[in-house]
Amino acid sequence: MIAKPGSCFLRCLIFFFVIVIFSDVLESTCFARPQEEDVTQIILPVTAAAIALARYDNEGFLQLSKGFASSITVTYALKYTVDRDRPDGSPHTFPSGHTASAFSAAAFLQKRYGWMYGLPAYSAAIFTGYGRVENGAHRTEDVLVGALLGIVGQLIFTTPYTDIKVVPLVGRTVAGIVATIEW
Repeated sequence: MIAKPGSCFLRCLIFFFVIVIFSDVLESTCFARPQEEDVTQIILPVTAAAIALARYDNEGFLQLSKGFASSITVTYALKYTVDRDRPDGSPHTFPSGHTASAFSAAAFLQKRYGWMYGLPAYSAAIFTGYGRVENGAHRTEDVLVGALLGIVGQLIFTTPYTDIKVVPLVGRTVAGIVATIEW
């Protein structure tokens, strides 16, 4: 299904605001010296959204959004419920929101489009988690649970992309099925 030109832009804009609202981007990037993992937690979901939109995969975009929103919602609910301090003494370490965001995008790309997309995305997501521990923002268990939450959200909502589309065709003098294959 071909999307209307304005709807792709609007969906990208909405997705961007979801990322900003449900992550600690402002805290970690605007008020402190940004680290590489601050960038990858944003770049991975935006890239996943851009790939879905570039492929006119509206269903995939919706699945990405649902999986991402559910993962981040659970992550932040746990952050404020558990309320464990970070290694540097600041609050809300468990689980890692950066890692949940990055792994959510990586899990979406892998499950929806395969390992050709998933392998580089998972590599960047691992880099994100490693950076959070290495920079003293999280403990290993914070990052592992964040990664798990990101992956589980996408496992629940994402289905593999199929290149075969079958559409019924009905008209006054015609009835049948049209099948298309992308490659």
